[in-house]
Amino acid sequence: GLALRKFPHDYRQYRSFKQHAAQFRHADTRLWGWQVATGFALFFLAAPHLVTVITQPEQIGALPSSLRVVEERAWILYALLLPVLLIHTAAGVYRLGMKWLPPAPVAAAGFRRRMRLGVGVVTAVYLLLGAAALITYVRHGLALSGGA
Repeated sequence: GLALRKFPHDYRQYRSFKQHAAQFRHADTRLWGWQVATGFALFFLAAPHLVTVITQPEQIGALPSSLRVVEERAWILYALLLPVLLIHTAAGVYRLGMKWLPPAPVAAAGFRRRMRLGVGVVTAVYLLLGAAALITYVRHGLALSGGA
């Protein structure tokens, strides 16, 4: 709810943001746009995951999850959810770091570069780990279901 107050509420606000971003060409402004877009996507992508987790807690585990990923084609959801979630989280962590960990004015440019690099590296590692986990679930699910 708190994040929604910063979303563009109509086409006029969206157009104004796009013009502002194009005019200033500032990486942090584009990052905010990505965070808004991924937040909107998360609203739809996280809901099926949460419904499954809340309504079927007995289906949480290696075997049932592997079967669900393959037989219910949940791999599609998770293949979309993983990068969207990581981009959204990376943008948020970077923006929080820039807001709450401000360096002395002399070191600001270096701090911004180090923050971007650090958040980028951590995001890449999590993307690789998440993709490897999803591939493992798919391979395991295919083996359990007989290669369906």
